[in-house]
Formats: sequence, structure tokens, C-alpha cells
Amino acid sequence: MQSDFIAQWGKANQDAMGVFFKSLAQAVPAMNQANTGPAAVTADSWKTLVRNHMEQAAGFSADKNAAVNAAWRHRRDQLDFGASAVALQGLADIQINLISRLVESHVQNIRAVTEVSAQYLQNLALTRDGNDIMMALGQCVSGLEAAAKSNAIEGVGIANGIKPALTQWLQASVSEASGGETAAAGQNGNSQETVADVAKKAANPRGGRK
Repeated sequence: MQSDFIAQWGKANQDAMGVFFKSLAQAVPAMNQANTGPAAVTADSWKTLVRNHMEQAAGFSADKNAAVNAAWRHRRDQLDFGASAVALQGLADIQINLISRLVESHVQNIRAVTEVSAQYLQNLALTRDGNDIMMALGQCVSGLEAAAKSNAIEGVGIANGIKPALTQWLQASVSEASGGETAAAGQNGNSQETVADVAKKAANPRGGRK
């Protein structure tokens, strides 16, 4: 990037120097005329001198801006900010889907624990002796263990889906940033997943099971 920019900057300076020497050659006669004496100085000679200097400054500024703008457009096309924006949105979708699944799992666990606790209280209300109390307590413990096991399995499934989702996102981002690879895959009849497709899969890595 630096070498390209320096080369274009050098060309701009070279063009500007050419404009400067051309302007100087045009200004010399007017300056010589001014040095011959007050009687020889005319309004036209000063106008010519001022106009040449203004043209020199304008030409230098235009060449410099053109070189800088051309270098920026070249680097902008290479960096492909559009593909970077798509990749960033895809990563945000994966994170949002991950958080949504974690929250959903937590809510389901709270619901299950609440139902088990409520059932335990209802069973206690029907107890007649110590054996009934122990049976109610045993049912409560079993229900809590089942809820905890279900929540753990759900958490492990979500955790196991993070790495594949991020890997697919990275591969899709690189593929979209490389136009040549995408075009070659299209000619071979193979369709590549986009970042949006990867984000949808990350939302439910187990094929639609909630």
C-alpha cells in the first residue's frame, strides 16, 4: 500500500513541478520587463505574473488531490468494506442467536423447577404421615434432578454449536471477500453458504429442535 501511494504521490509532485517550470518560463518575461524600470512596468505584465502563479497553485493542488483520491479508491476496492460490513452483521447474528438460545434454556429451566416445586407443595398438602412426606420429597428431588439434567444437556448442545458456527462464519466471510473463489464455485455448480445462511444455522444448530 505504501509503495503504491508513494509512487502516485511522486508522480503528482513531478507533474506539479512541470506546471511550476512552465509557469516560471511564462513569468520570466514579465519579471524582466518589471526590472527594466518603473516606466516599463504595465498592468498587463503584473496580470500575467499573478495569473501564472495562480495557475501554478491550482495545478499543483489538482494533481495532488487526484493522486490522493486515486490511491484511496484503489485501496478501498482492495479492502472491500462492503464484504466486511456483511461479515460483521453475520457475526452479530450469531451472537444474538446464541444469547437467545441461552436465555430460552434458562427460562425453560426456571419453568421446570417451578413446576416441580409447586407439585411438591401440593403433595405435602395431601400427606397423612411420614411415609407420604418422604414420598413427596423423593418425587421433588427426582423432578429437580431431571430439570437440572435437561438444562445441562441443552447448555452443552449450545456450547458445542459455537465453534462450528464461528468456523462456518469465518469461511463464508473469506469466500464472500474473494470474488474469484465464488465465481469458480459457481462455474463448477457448487453453491457456497453465505454469512446469512451460517447465521440461520447458528440459531438452531440441531436442525430446528428447540
